[in-house]
Amino acid sequence: MDATAVQDKINNFPLINIVSAYVRKRVGHNFPIEDFKKIFNSGSNCIIAGDAAHVSWHNAKSTRYGLALHKLIRDLRGAKLVAPQTATHLQPRQRFGSVIDLAVFKHIPFNHSVRVLNDLSSDHYLVILQLNLNTSIIKNPEQLSTNWFNFKFALKKKPLPTVDLTSNENIKLAISELNQNFSEAFVEASKPKFNNAPKILSPEINYKIYQRNRLRKFWQRTKCPRIYFEFRTLSRALESIAITPIEKAEVIADSLQEQFEPNHVVGRELFDQRIHDEVTNFINTPHVQEIDPTTPTEVLSYVQRLKPRKSPGLDQISNRMIKNLLLKFLLFITLLINQLFKNNYFSNSWKTAVVISVLKPEKDSALPSNYRPISLLSCLSKVYEFVLLQRLNQHCTASNFIIPQQCGFRPKCSTVHQLLRVTELINSGFAKHEATGILFLDIAKAFDKIWHNGLLIKLIRLDFPPP
Repeated sequence: MDATAVQDKINNFPLINIVSAYVRKRVGHNFPIEDFKKIFNSGSNCIIAGDAAHVSWHNAKSTRYGLALHKLIRDLRGAKLVAPQTATHLQPRQRFGSVIDLAVFKHIPFNHSVRVLNDLSSDHYLVILQLNLNTSIIKNPEQLSTNWFNFKFALKKKPLPTVDLTSNENIKLAISELNQNFSEAFVEASKPKFNNAPKILSPEINYKIYQRNRLRKFWQRTKCPRIYFEFRTLSRALESIAITPIEKAEVIADSLQEQFEPNHVVGRELFDQRIHDEVTNFINTPHVQEIDPTTPTEVLSYVQRLKPRKSPGLDQISNRMIKNLLLKFLLFITLLINQLFKNNYFSNSWKTAVVISVLKPEKDSALPSNYRPISLLSCLSKVYEFVLLQRLNQHCTASNFIIPQQCGFRPKCSTVHQLLRVTELINSGFAKHEATGILFLDIAKAFDKIWHNGLLIKLIRLDFPPP
């Protein structure tokens, strides 16, 4: 096996070995398993790129080397296969092309995307593997089987963050160190549950890809301008269709941005500017910390009530991981929350959500506006939010802000109470020989288009503790 390698240093993460590997095909020779293992074990983190054919990554058949590589990746601990969704190689007798370019990851803690550029005249397309360095996600916890006893054992060896928590920058570093410690312990104690099944494109899109590839081959042989025009026309049509996951995400993101654009009220510009200035002035003015500090007992009581099957946020720290934390980490989280109160600070990493789009019932799946977004926030931020919510509820109760008829988002209240109240009003009307009218109001996109400055100015004028 021939290999060329470089080492890359990314932030505070250990060195990553990036290897290009090639196996010379010889009659009677098997796949060089031992050579591959040596490259795979050359570092704690590596990316090995090469080519091989197997049905599990969108090929019509598996080659001998592809079968051996597939079995090897499945048996190697920490190995993850990454391959494009669309063809990377086109041969004259192939109908749809094949995916032969792939990469093998070993403990790469970053999100990634793979793109295939088919605008070149070659029959072997350019493949771009992009790492997202803004996240430290390792894997989806739902796809791993974890030994929680081993998770706690691995956490014992992890130190607490040693930075001074007085500044917001140091708080961000401490949160990042916590996430790194939890993720590393989780990976050490976990193994894959199953291999992901490849996503199959629809027959219509497959046929268009086949037609485009066919026109490409004709143009490569004839260099006819008319054929090239037809090829480019079909290529542009395919470019307008979201095929790969990253393309679908971009289309839905554009749709959500349009949906969340606040409504513009004509003639209210001066009033909006005055409210904006008042909110900005309040936020930029230093405030004395008025929020009561939390205790380890309060934090632990919430952690014990966490639902373990809830999906994690961008940091992939799940509720089950938090429920299995050692006491020293829970004490540090308590200290961290109290310092956040003192600084009137909420970390941006805890406000960044993973948005999952769910198709609305009986809606056209081709329209991005028919998908309902579900935001997954950091589970650690939920602990902070719980402690903060208790203090906000105490302030509301003490000041008697909430009317008795309000049942939403209040403990021990539900729609049953509202139905009972409506029934009593109707019965009272019958007893007085009066008609009872009911008006139901449903405001479209009420949450999506909320006027944030208007909400903030209400909280300020009601003397809520500063954020």
